[in-house]
Amino acid sequence: MINVGIIGCGYWGAKHARVVSESAQACLHSVADLDPEKVKAITTKYDTVRGLTDFQALLDDPEIQAVIIATPASTHYNLARQALAAGKHVMVEKPLSVYPQECQQLIDLANQEKLTLMVGHTFEYHPRVEALRKLIRSNELGDLYYLDAARLNLGLYQRDVNVIHDLSPHDISIMIYVLEKRPIEVATRGYSIVHGGVVDLAYIEYRFDNGLVANSRVSWLAPKKVREMTVVGSKKMVVYDDIDDANPIQLFEKGIVPPHETEKFGDWKFAYQYGEAVSVPVRGEEPLKTEIEHFIDCLKTGKKPLTDGINGRTVVSVLHAAQLSLRNNGRPQTVEYYDLLNRNPVVRSGKPLKVGAIARKNVAQPAASSSN
Repeated sequence: MINVGIIGCGYWGAKHARVVSESAQACLHSVADLDPEKVKAITTKYDTVRGLTDFQALLDDPEIQAVIIATPASTHYNLARQALAAGKHVMVEKPLSVYPQECQQLIDLANQEKLTLMVGHTFEYHPRVEALRKLIRSNELGDLYYLDAARLNLGLYQRDVNVIHDLSPHDISIMIYVLEKRPIEVATRGYSIVHGGVVDLAYIEYRFDNGLVANSRVSWLAPKKVREMTVVGSKKMVVYDDIDDANPIQLFEKGIVPPHETEKFGDWKFAYQYGEAVSVPVRGEEPLKTEIEHFIDCLKTGKKPLTDGINGRTVVSVLHAAQLSLRNNGRPQTVEYYDLLNRNPVVRSGKPLKVGAIARKNVAQPAASSSN
């Protein structure tokens, strides 16, 4: 059995506590949060679990082998760094950190200490996302034209990050996973509607090296919860709606056959294909359970997690480019990726990217392990 401690007893921390407590491979040993009421809510439910208001006491416990960090994004780097330094295997809720350079430091530390570092990109463990990926890989959609995503809700406003860092990691992670490609350029427009200075609505465009364009809209200010992704191809189209439990993946046999070129625009005739919508069968497994079981299995076998530190760094690199574009009035920003093999800068458009140019300055130590 792997003894697991959880730092952060908020919404996601409570979910992790439930799943770990149900695992046959792990034991929920301790939980920590600054808010004693949140700690009590978990320890009352699981009476064998130790509750703490000091995360350092959890890290100092030699009985705990692995730590799950489910705190606000701005605290992820420092908490993960301290957990790794304490000799714990670590799983961090998304995003791994706020800056790519910090992600690299965590990767280096985990490698140095021979510890597992994993990121909670839960949707990469989702049967619905896996079904979408298989449709794309099978070429059933044909040549891909574009991808469109929407992730909206009424709140919840975060204290430490804007809506891009809160909601976009999911869409970025899903896009990279199902397309098996990383965007090379990002352009962002964001708006502070309710509270000045906090972007609560954003439109992001991602460009890939094969010419594919993806767009996403994220918002904390919407009348209903939306979690939808549409992929349009030359043969078929697919809609992934994570809110629709009855038909989460629908395949549409619809499309347009472009006209042959003629001298006169009026001679152009488009052929429209209207086919049936087919609901794609999907397994009914809980993604968070699959994710945590994968984490525990990696600790027992030594294999690399699907969403390892490099995966987390990739998503944060895209997020960072999106934030840079936002600060520069929507000007497209090249995404700076670290080379996965020899740590040399990735070369794009004939120019080497500076690895150290995106380092975070004056990183403050976390005052607490407050949860989101």
